[in-house]
Amino acid sequence: MKEFDHQSDWFFEGQISRKLVAYLITNGYEILKDNSVNVKARGEDIIAIRNGIKEVIEVKGYPSEFYTSGQKKGQKKPTRPRLQSKHWFSESILTSLNNYRKHIKVMQNIL
Repeated sequence: MKEFDHQSDWFFEGQISRKLVAYLITNGYEILKDNSVNVKARGEDIIAIRNGIKEVIEVKGYPSEFYTSGQKKGQKKPTRPRLQSKHWFSESILTSLNNYRKHIKVMQNIL
């Protein structure tokens, strides 16, 4: 039996983050922060800058229907991914608003 590995899923956060970073680089952005390999890190995952404009991005993947770590790894979760994704999406919107406020204050202090 093949061991369960959610990191190969196209919707795994690390996969999405790596593709987004590659897209940004291709389009002339300098990457200041990249958490593609550290998906457990909270908050800002990617910070990129181009033409003096900073982009602050929190990446979310789509939840697996299986546990991805611990003793239950590979077992089916009782929570449906669709419900969990709504919570993750809502959290990322709130975090984006907080990040905007944090970064705008930094920019105001510089100017």
